[in-house]
Amino acid sequence: MHKIKKNYSSYEQINLDLEVLKTERDLAYHHIIRAAKNGKNEIKNSFTPLNIIKKGIQSFTTTNKIGIKGILIPILIQFILGKLKK
Repeated sequence: MHKIKKNYSSYEQINLDLEVLKTERDLAYHHIIRAAKNGKNEIKNSFTPLNIIKKGIQSFTTTNKIGIKGILIPILIQFILGKLKK
């Protein structure tokens, strides 16, 4: 996956981005722990093929604003429907 290079003009900007990434990682970790403690099927449901595809598209489109979403979604839908027909 190709990521857009970000230029920083100060260490404060770098530290802010690192804090945001750490917070996102901590939230994801606590979500997994909470789901496991509650005994729900949240973890199992979050790893369904459709959810993995959705998360992948969301992740890719938030880092790449070129309009890839409009190209990938029809391809993915066609692929999924092809698999379901078999």
